[in-house]
Amino acid sequence: MDGNKRWVDGELRHPDRDPKRREFVAGAQDPYGVILSCIDSRVPPELVFDTGPGDLFVMRTGGQVVGPVVVGSVEYGPMTSGTPLVVVFGHQRCGAVKAA
Repeated sequence: MDGNKRWVDGELRHPDRDPKRREFVAGAQDPYGVILSCIDSRVPPELVFDTGPGDLFVMRTGGQVVGPVVVGSVEYGPMTSGTPLVVVFGHQRCGAVKAA
């Protein structure tokens, strides 16, 4: 929620995006959230929530369409890492929903 507030306020920090962080997460990952979002290029979750590498598991599909592969991908974080947060992230003016 803090990262999204920074996005809304235009005060992005772009945390954890330095070479030291990339080296740290290369060995292991422990994201605190799973995000299922749309493929829309205007709302990338990593930017909308002002996060860095290793912070989120992100799955993107057109209009948040869910099938077996997507469900398995969403389940991966909680099942393997105990990731406590799952978010289905919608947005306005979705081109995929409009096209469907």
